Amino acid sequence: MLDFKVVILDDRKDLSTFENNQFAHQKKIIDFKKIDGIVPEGNNSYAVIMTVGHKSDATVLKQLVGKNLKYLGMIGSKNKVKNIYDSLIAEGIAMCELEKVDSPIGLSIQSKTIAEIAVSIAAKIVQVRNS
Repeated sequence: MLDFKVVILDDRKDLSTFENNQFAHQKKIIDFKKIDGIVPEGNNSYAVIMTVGHKSDATVLKQLVGKNLKYLGMIGSKNKVKNIYDSLIAEGIAMCELEKVDSPIGLSIQSKTIAEIAVSIAAKIVQVRNS
């Protein structure tokens, strides 16, 4: 509805929410360790990281943080984000790269529900696109 091509990438097979998603233009089961070669770079590439756990979020972020993307965001609490950033810094990722990531993700609207979080993320991406 916001004039984006939505592609969902997941590493879990037979996930009902994935299979039943009617809003995505494409859905692909992938290996998160190979996501770097799947997500295209450029001014029309927006990536949102919201995998099933911290470890896979870190795996994806490590590969995407250096890419030329219009937007890169990662869902998570401030504590989760700090832990992932600390881990990636220990692996040699520069803090200046991590500072480009919108995380915690979205506009700060004191979201409480899943729907409100979704609106906050969508609003942030539209804001970036329109700026």
